[in-house]
Formats: sequence, structure tokens, C-alpha cells
Amino acid sequence: MVMNRLKYAVFTILVLALTASGNILITRFFADELAGDVNRERENLQTTVFRIYAREYQRLSILIHSLQQMTIEDSEELDSALDELLHLYGDRGQIPYLIKTASFQKEYSLADSTVIPPVNQSEETIPGLDHPLNPGQFSIRTDERSGKSYLYYRPDTTEEILIACELNKQMMEEYYIKPALEESLAQYTLEWKMLNREEFKTDIAKQKSGNYPFKPFQTLLRKDHGEHIKLILPLPDHLNSRRPFIPGEEKEDSPSPDPEDNFVRGDRFLFPADPDGIPFPEDSRSLVIGGKGLPYYGSLEKRTALNWLMSQLIFLGIILTFLQLVLQLKRTKEIRSREKEFVASMTHELRTPLTVIQSAADNLSKGIVSEDRVIRYGKMMKDQTRRLSTMIEEILLFSSLEGKEIRKIPAVEMNLTGLVADMKARFTDMAAEQNTGISWDVEGLPSSVYSYPEETGLILSNLISNAVNHSHPSKKTTELKETAGVLKGEEALPDIRVSIRYLVSGKLRLTVEDRGPGIPIPEQRKIFDPFYRSLISREQQTRGSGLGLFIARKKAQLIKGSLTLESPYKLLNGEKIRGCRFILDVPAQIINREENS
Repeated sequence: MVMNRLKYAVFTILVLALTASGNILITRFFADELAGDVNRERENLQTTVFRIYAREYQRLSILIHSLQQMTIEDSEELDSALDELLHLYGDRGQIPYLIKTASFQKEYSLADSTVIPPVNQSEETIPGLDHPLNPGQFSIRTDERSGKSYLYYRPDTTEEILIACELNKQMMEEYYIKPALEESLAQYTLEWKMLNREEFKTDIAKQKSGNYPFKPFQTLLRKDHGEHIKLILPLPDHLNSRRPFIPGEEKEDSPSPDPEDNFVRGDRFLFPADPDGIPFPEDSRSLVIGGKGLPYYGSLEKRTALNWLMSQLIFLGIILTFLQLVLQLKRTKEIRSREKEFVASMTHELRTPLTVIQSAADNLSKGIVSEDRVIRYGKMMKDQTRRLSTMIEEILLFSSLEGKEIRKIPAVEMNLTGLVADMKARFTDMAAEQNTGISWDVEGLPSSVYSYPEETGLILSNLISNAVNHSHPSKKTTELKETAGVLKGEEALPDIRVSIRYLVSGKLRLTVEDRGPGIPIPEQRKIFDPFYRSLISREQQTRGSGLGLFIARKKAQLIKGSLTLESPYKLLNGEKIRGCRFILDVPAQIINREENS
């Protein structure tokens, strides 16, 4: 018994350890999957923002095309052309907010100065170029000191002229880029903030670590799990040119123009990967992308949490199936063991009465039995025959009850007085042979009720028979009973007590109490199983097939009654008895003779 409990404890610990390990591995797997998905989502968002900026800045190619189509013969035509340019691309133009001002410089030469003096439309100096432009060539540069961006163009004329247009970066972003971003990233929250170098470095370090918190329970329950991670992208404050025009470009070894290309290439300032290795202002405009009440990867976390939940359910189902198989195998093994015990027990039980009957019949047939012993031999053969009949009836009842649905049985008139008299006649002598006493508490009963006499008699018979077979008083108990009787001057309490009461709720309550060894709590759930015999019964080799209580409960269910066990139980005076108390409740209605007449 101890070894079995130890095995079950070890098995339970192993199953719990396996379940916990599986849960940890599954959670870690989906956490890694989430990290990979978040990195891909971050790259997709960066690409989306980059493409929107690039697409919207492509509008500058229209401005460049207009500059290339200008026909300039003298300064007056140039002033008129620049006024027309502002009218088309200025604040109220057909394609507004591309440029703020348009200026030009005559007799342009790199040797003169790197600063263009204020001329025409501009009232302030314009930063010059650090390299000359060939005729028909343009360049876009951002002044490091002011942060302003300019489009420079040298017309293909005989005069050395340089046109400089200040680009309206702020309004281009407000008017073109922000609406496009808000439309494309409608499921996110977007904020434009000033970001310093250290904050950006912290965000980059967090992205590189890949340690994104994964809290599936909070996510599935739609609760705030305290993590509001946002993606920070620095915005392109510096504009540079290449063909086809897209802001940002890899830095070349030489800034000199390509003789086969009319465009000057520059440095890449858009979405830097390392703020320490490239020019990065101390304070830069940045786009902060977040989720609505969640991290910016909240939709990915929800999907991953659902996959995690499904995996946990599948894993739990596998564990439960495994446990069910183990329990089923254990139960099958127990049933087979009980069947073997039943066969061995029934073989022994059948052999004993048959041997007695055969021996008595042989003696009678040989005429060696005296006349005064014939009656005793006949009674012995009758008792053994009844014993055989009882065992056969139990087996037939088990065969008829096992696996069948509960059918409705009609209530009929039951004579309670006759039932009690029959039980007394059957078990009083049987108990006396076992040196056991039975008391009958049946006062105040109606003479007849509508109930189930056949089933009630069978159940009560099984319960009393079990009590008689399992209530053999020990020598110490007998001495105590005799002493108690002597001291009180009355008969000591019997070993078995049978009581029948009619309840106002319309039930008969039949109680059978014994003062035997009782049934341990771990075994109490098994005693109503077929073929099961308690450990004490097996050790003491008590008579029985292991079917009596199974048949009794089945019969109780057939008549919509109930059969329960209390072991140990308490008397009315509070005394605790270690034996068994079986309580049978049977539906019953009192017969009113006046109404029937």
C-alpha cells in the first residue's frame, strides 16, 4: 500500500514537472517568435515611412523639371521666371508649399565666395556650395547651421547664373507627408517629437536586444500589462539629391560630379542606423509610432497570444489524454484483478456448499444416517442449497444490471409489517450463529405504502447480510459488552441495528448500522464497484462475491432512491462508532384506505 502511494506520488510529480516544463518551453518559443515578428514589423514600418517620404519628396522633381524648362535671356526674364515659379510652387501655388523663396546670383563662380549674397526674392544670405555646378546641373543641400535646405540650379546659358530656392520642408511635411503617414498607418498612434541623441541610442539598443515583453494572459484579457513600447524613427532633416530624386544616399569617396551624370550625389541622412557614426543633430524631429493602448506591435502580440493559448490547450489535451490512458490501464488492471479474485472466491464459495450437499447425500444414500439425524441433514442441505441459490441470483442480477439503462419500475403496494417479519425470520438465526445480535427499530410505521417491495427487500437483505458477515465481535468487544450489561443490569447493545422510518417528504429511510471494523476512507468510493472487496475482507477471507453492494446501489437507482455510506458514524449521544452505517432512501406514499373505499 505504501509502495503504491509512493509510486502515485512520484508519477504525479513527474506529470506536474512535465507539464510545467512544457508550458515554459512553449511560452519561450512564442516569446522568441514574437521577437522575430516584431523585428520584421519594425523593418516594415521603417520601409513604409521611408517610401512615403521618398514618394512625397518626388514632388521636387516637378520643380526641377520646371527649372530645366525655363528660358532665360536676361535678368528681367529671370525675375519673371522666378515669380512664376513662386506662383506655382509657393504657399498658394497649384502645387503649394514646395519652396519659400527663389533667388539667383549672377557671375557665379566657386572662387568668388561660398555664400550667395541676398538678391531678388531673398532678404537674407543664402549658403553657397562647396563645389561648382556645370551648366544644366542641380544640387540639393542642407545648411548645417540653420537647418534650411536649398535647391541649387545652374541654367544652361552663356551667363554664369546660379538659382537658389529655399525648400519649405516644414510645410511639405505637414501638408503632404503627415496625412499620407496617418492614412497608411491608421492602426497606430503617430507623434512627432524632438528627440535627442541619447534617447535615440536607447531605443536602438532596445531594438537590437530583441527583449520584447510577452504577457499572453494580460493580452488575451485585454488588460494593460504596463508595457507601452514605441518605435522611434528620426525624420530626414537633411535633404540631398540623386537621380531619380529620393532623399538620402550612400556617401561616396569623392564629392566631385560624375561626368556622365548631371546630378551630384550626397550623404545619407535618412533613418540613420548608428547616430555616433554619421551626422546626427543633438535635437532632431522624430516620428514616434505606438499602439492604441498597447505596444506598437500589439496586433502581433494578440496573434501570438492566441497561438500560445491554442498550443497550451493542445499540450494540455495531450497530457490529459495520457493521464486518461494511464488511469484507464490502471482501472482495467484493477477490474481484471477483481475478476480473478471473484472467480477464485466464487469457486471456493460454490465448492463448499456442493461438498457439504454431496457428503450429506452420500451418507443418506448409503443408509448410514440414523433417523434422528435425517432432519438435521435435510436442514443442512436446505441451507446450503439456499446459499447456492443466493450466489447464482447475485450473478444473474449482475448480468442483468451491468451496462443497461435505468428503466422505470412502477410502484406497488408494500406490506411493511410483512417485510420486517420476513427480514427477522431470515437473519435472526443467521446472526445468532455468528454470535452477533440484531436490534430492530421499526415502531410507528404505516402498515402499507406504495413503494417497491421486491427491490427494497433485496437491498435490505444485502445490507443486513453484509453487516452479519463483517461484524464478528472481537474477544475484547464481547467482554466489554458483557461487563456493560452486568454493570447496567440490562442487555448490552447489539452489534447490528436495523431501523425503518417513514419521512414526511414521502420516503422510507432504512438504516443498517454495524460495529465492525469499518471501511477506510480511500476504499469507500470503490465498495460500490463490481467485484470489489475491501482489504479487510480479503485478508480475513470473509464470505462474499463483491457484487452485493453494487447490486444494491443499482437497484436503488432503478427505483429513484439512494444508497449512501457513513464510516465511521456518530450516534445521537455523540459517540463515534468505527463501523458502517448504510442509509437507503426509497420513495413511498402512504395508502389512504378511506379514499380507496
